[in-house]
Amino acid sequence: MKKTYQLICASALLFAGCSDIVKQQPSDLAKYPELANFFNACGRFESGTADLDVGILTLQFVPSMTAEELFAKLDQIAESDQWAISKKSEAVHIYRKNLKRYQAQIKDDVVTVFYDNEKKTLEFDWR
Repeated sequence: MKKTYQLICASALLFAGCSDIVKQQPSDLAKYPELANFFNACGRFESGTADLDVGILTLQFVPSMTAEELFAKLDQIAESDQWAISKKSEAVHIYRKNLKRYQAQIKDDVVTVFYDNEKKTLEFDWR
């Protein structure tokens, strides 16, 4: 009984310690060439995470322009790179495109860009 309890505790600690969330560094942005044009317009990279389990990349930037200027630039990039613009508001723009990162991919990749006007930061999500 004691061995079973120890095995269960060890397994629980092992699984609790395994995280599929990876902190992103500025050099990691090169891993995503299909998003490079967006990244170049976003401003200074601040922080980010990649949740490998569910496939979400979340990045924070400090933009070098106003929200209006930034979204105009991102919309221009989206159109140039053939992303569909599926939502536009003052604080959020959503872009869609099937990047076909793997052969059987049927869902579109979705990029959501949120501009926090109070903090003057930009959050970039890719799913």
